[in-house]
Amino acid sequence: MTIRPLSKREKQIAAMSVAERIAMARAKADALVDRCLEVERIHANNRFLIYGRVFGGSLDHTFAGNAYEALRIHSFSFEVLRSMALWDNASEDRISIPEVIALIKEPAVIAQIKAEFFAGYGAEERSFLTGESIKGRFERNLRHALNLAAALSVSQRLKSLRRQRDKFYAHNLTIETLAPKFGYERKLLRSSQRIVNGLRGVLSDAGLDFANTRELNRRHATEFWTGLTWHKP
Repeated sequence: MTIRPLSKREKQIAAMSVAERIAMARAKADALVDRCLEVERIHANNRFLIYGRVFGGSLDHTFAGNAYEALRIHSFSFEVLRSMALWDNASEDRISIPEVIALIKEPAVIAQIKAEFFAGYGAEERSFLTGESIKGRFERNLRHALNLAAALSVSQRLKSLRRQRDKFYAHNLTIETLAPKFGYERKLLRSSQRIVNGLRGVLSDAGLDFANTRELNRRHATEFWTGLTWHKP
């Protein structure tokens, strides 16, 4: 059986104390929430630019339509770039899902996180929350985060979007690539949000109602894009 050598980041993490790993993971998991919200705002606009018909098709067969098409392409490519940043490989200078998972995935680290999670509940809360319900909340968050991240990391959805980014957006590569289907970016974002919420739930016993923020961003985008008009000069 061949043993895979440790990566540079794995060696760095192995040299850190449990407390250092938890502190860094907690800070990066919190920051991931902001990154997810950023992509959500971009996606809300792209619902109109990519999937909608802004100006009711009045830009068709006009010079202005060329400028609009460039806007559509660049807005979608930026969403893919920022979505893929959530899945950057583990690195000290990266805020990504793989980085947070790499920091916490050792049994000793998870045991300490679990102890701190339980310690966050005082006597008053314990009077109406059983130990099993607290334990269940922790284990559900951990299971959702780790299992879904593992499945998504090898999914066609993530692979195709990453190839799209590498070939057309981040670099000028000549590699063969399978173009992602429209909608992959939305499904990836939803899954990423679930994982981030799971990680934050484990590390800080906190979460964000992404469904609520999604609706809020949609309302903002709807008010903007449906309020626009264009007249041929």
